Amino acid sequence: MLRTFHKHKKKTKLRILPVESRRSELTKLALALNLGAGGRRIGTLQEKRAVRKGLKRIAANLFSKQSIKDDYAFHSGGLSELQFNIGFEEGAVFRHGVAFSLQPTRYTPDISTFAPRIRRFNEFLQTYPEAYADFSMWYFERGTRSDNFAPMLIPDTLFRPHIFIMLGKVYPEDKIKLELILNDFDRLMPLYEYVEGHEPFPARLRDFLTGFVWSPGNVPRVECTRIERTGESVDTALRHNILQAAFYEHLLAIHGNGNVSGEQDCGNGTPVDVAVRTGERFCYYEIKTGLSARSCIRQAFGQLMEYAFWPGAQEAVEMVIVGEPPLDPDAEQYLNTIRRKFGLPLSYKQFDLEMGMLIEQRNPAARTKPGGT
Repeated sequence: MLRTFHKHKKKTKLRILPVESRRSELTKLALALNLGAGGRRIGTLQEKRAVRKGLKRIAANLFSKQSIKDDYAFHSGGLSELQFNIGFEEGAVFRHGVAFSLQPTRYTPDISTFAPRIRRFNEFLQTYPEAYADFSMWYFERGTRSDNFAPMLIPDTLFRPHIFIMLGKVYPEDKIKLELILNDFDRLMPLYEYVEGHEPFPARLRDFLTGFVWSPGNVPRVECTRIERTGESVDTALRHNILQAAFYEHLLAIHGNGNVSGEQDCGNGTPVDVAVRTGERFCYYEIKTGLSARSCIRQAFGQLMEYAFWPGAQEAVEMVIVGEPPLDPDAEQYLNTIRRKFGLPLSYKQFDLEMGMLIEQRNPAARTKPGGT
């Protein structure tokens, strides 16, 4: 069932900045992205557009002089497509991702051309709901911005003129990383190709992946929202995001910069909540908000198996389920049985959000694995 929107929206306007300085910053970044796209999946965008549309000329770069505006830019030729977009927003923040601009223009006087694209966008997210779980969504309506919310299917209520819908990441201007943007653009290419093409549904996202790349740092997920799902609260998702940000900071204080990664892609297109690197070995932490250790273990077990062992994945030397409830004797016995019978390096740790730290458990085996705390 689709989520529905509250009528209330955050009344913020796009900030007014010196036009030339903002455009200059965007131009420099766009040129750097054009250079960095070479040899990447995102670097094939213009060639694929030309083949699909039967264009006689292939655009030279991802971004062009014409597609760079005062405080945002979209890929060359992308005005009537699911566009790759970068830009500055109010509050000294930067964004990157993909977007639908339902603004009538001479290229798209009738926004009905976006209807089949949005259907395909929704089909993709419905099939791969975790593909962009570390991203956020938001929209503008005539310059007024909504709050951020978790990635979701685009509802019919948003299909109207003068709406700009974005799937991507938002973070402080001083946190801009060229590699992060290019990595995310590569990840978004399967979505773009399905939305804009006529190819069959990509049954294997692995075909679009670039392999495991260690990416220390963290871009926290949205911690508040104006979105709710009919009959289902989003409090659990928001609690998870708050826990993820706090747990990342806890591990960062222990292991230091460069050794902790939030939303680390495991190499098979799936991001684990937090990963720790010790030399060439990796420990994966998956956070759950269940009301018991049993519930957390049940929810996380399959995900951790996929993160560590699915074809293309970087194998982990330890897999840790993190929850707020304590580890009870039955759950401890269950994990001991799994380790003994199957040799899986799986453990459970309790995290206290108020204290911002892990609570020591009775399980000594779970505390002596590489990469643990």
